[in-house]
Amino acid sequence: VPAATVQARLRNVDTWPRLFSDIRSLRVVRRGGDEWTVRLQTVVFECGPHDYHVRFASDGTVHLQIDAPGVDAVARVEVRDGQTPGRAAITYRLFVDAHGVVGWFVSEASLRRRQEAMVVRYLTDLRRGFSQ
Repeated sequence: VPAATVQARLRNVDTWPRLFSDIRSLRVVRRGGDEWTVRLQTVVFECGPHDYHVRFASDGTVHLQIDAPGVDAVARVEVRDGQTPGRAAITYRLFVDAHGVVGWFVSEASLRRRQEAMVVRYLTDLRRGFSQ
């Protein structure tokens, strides 16, 4: 599908649980045109619900910052036109760093495995959600 179709669907943040299989629960805290705050709980990171600050950039990029104690986490979804007309190219990046007390209980290897699993899962969900 065209990039604009993907971008439009991503802007419907409250429908993300139907698109992303990793979302256990989502509640909109603040709804706004280009900036949202949602309380989100995921399957891969079994750490309860946390606030996510979501910002939509004009270039089709979605920026997410997770507000969780002891964790610095940011994600970015880039949606742009692909090389084939009518097809989108999507990139999903996730950076998670545990520090302080949280870092004592979560190994670096475990954190990276979960991070990679989440990226694969979200990209798979996007492919499934927009396959024709």
